[in-house]
Amino acid sequence: MFRLTRKLASVSYTYVRWVLLLLIGLIASLQLWHDPLASNNPTSYDQMVKNRLWTPATDSKIIIVDIDEASLSQLNAEFGRWPWPRETLAAALEWLESKGTQAVVFDILFSDLDATHPNSDQAFAQAVAQSRSSYFPILRLNPDNDGLSQIRADQLQGFVTALGNAPPPTLAVVPPVFESIIQTGRLGYHNIYPDKDGINRHYDLWQDKDGWRMWSLPARIAHSFDWDKGEKTHVLINFNPALGAYQTVPFHEIWRLSQSRAGMATDPRFDGAIVLIGSTASSLFDVKATPISPIHPGVDVLANVIDNLKNQHFVYELPLSVKFITIWLCLGLMGLASIHMKTQILRWSVLLIPSVLLGVSFLSLHIGRWFIDLSGSASHALLFFTVMSVYNNWRLSHFANVYPMVTAQKTENAPLYKAAVVTHYEADQVNPQRLITHAAATGAHVAVVHAGFYGEVIGDKSGASCVLLVHPNEAALHRAMKHLVAAESPIAMHSHVSEISSIAHNTEFTSSDDSAQIMWRYIANALIQWENHQKQ
Repeated sequence: MFRLTRKLASVSYTYVRWVLLLLIGLIASLQLWHDPLASNNPTSYDQMVKNRLWTPATDSKIIIVDIDEASLSQLNAEFGRWPWPRETLAAALEWLESKGTQAVVFDILFSDLDATHPNSDQAFAQAVAQSRSSYFPILRLNPDNDGLSQIRADQLQGFVTALGNAPPPTLAVVPPVFESIIQTGRLGYHNIYPDKDGINRHYDLWQDKDGWRMWSLPARIAHSFDWDKGEKTHVLINFNPALGAYQTVPFHEIWRLSQSRAGMATDPRFDGAIVLIGSTASSLFDVKATPISPIHPGVDVLANVIDNLKNQHFVYELPLSVKFITIWLCLGLMGLASIHMKTQILRWSVLLIPSVLLGVSFLSLHIGRWFIDLSGSASHALLFFTVMSVYNNWRLSHFANVYPMVTAQKTENAPLYKAAVVTHYEADQVNPQRLITHAAATGAHVAVVHAGFYGEVIGDKSGASCVLLVHPNEAALHRAMKHLVAAESPIAMHSHVSEISSIAHNTEFTSSDDSAQIMWRYIANALIQWENHQKQ
């Protein structure tokens, strides 16, 4: 067993370092090629978004008219349970537009007629026909069902735009039931698609189908007001970390104002505002799981998206090619940094380097529109420095264990020779792994003990290191000593070479304690010699 572990420990530390980095890089690259989001850690992104030091200010001209629990309760006596007769929504639309709103956006799907209140539906349809700034959602169904639909793209003007001369495909959608809404052309899907873990972080501003483009509700609004929609459809939502950050007015207040003399006065809150009509009432179940909350009201999510689009606050992720470069660049820097790390620093790097990488990601959320996601590289750093720290400690411990090394070479009546090379370095030149690699390459059987306990600095200078060399051939042992001294002499401050002597099988290296004492005697003799030399 010792011979096997010795072979493993004798492998060059440099070789192990770069092979490990190469393996990590290849695996990470294959994962990224298979899944472009493989280098991301959604959980770390969620925590960064929630705990940012500062965020872009919310747009004061984006207002939510909230069908909240209070509104459901206050209007229950007059209109009963939700859904209310749509004349309530018609009155709210007319009143809001009379106050100079830029847009009134319904986060309510009008997919069915109200059979019990046909006159109310008619009133709503007339209000929509007279409106010039209202926007309505369409529900996008599974694209796999497009072939089963009878709704053609050219029947939904404003929602779908032709990108060329392709014939209009059929689309699986649930459009509004009111023809007056269809005729406005102010339509967009309000679907949001969660990531693999069920959390809604991204938004698709548009979807393409056979040469035709379907607009999301925010993108359709942007088209009306000439906002820059950018070139990427799949974007990260730059959520405001506080729920309820947008100015909110209860729906029942708007309803009362629309029915009273007080509502005839000007209301500066709504002048030039984009008003979203939706619900935060838990009983209406319009909630999404987001990085901010597992029960994030859908209308607040929509407000965030419209704010991001209007004010160019979306967060963009690095292109795939840049992600590949980032992976290999970080791995290369880890390798170069680890070359000069002492054992103690290497241990701390297990936590320090991943923290630095995550800190860079966190900082990127504050200073620009690009999110530099280094969570994958942080995981690579954690793996790399953990493996190297464990391997470093095991290798040092293995070569410092003198007794099993000598015992493995002893045979009945066969001569065995020993010698020692003791070296002393400047503090910044201490590198136990380099010394082990040089010693293992001499061809002799070696053990390495460091007076500074794994190469740590003692005071202003390092401790001495002792290499015990054992070989059955005296001439080969002499060559091994010369090879080691030549390899270390450009770096060492002092070197001391002992005389070659034979090992007494019955009295030397008979136990671990005895072996350690022999090594320390070599070191003590070298230190005495160096001290005497300095006195002369």
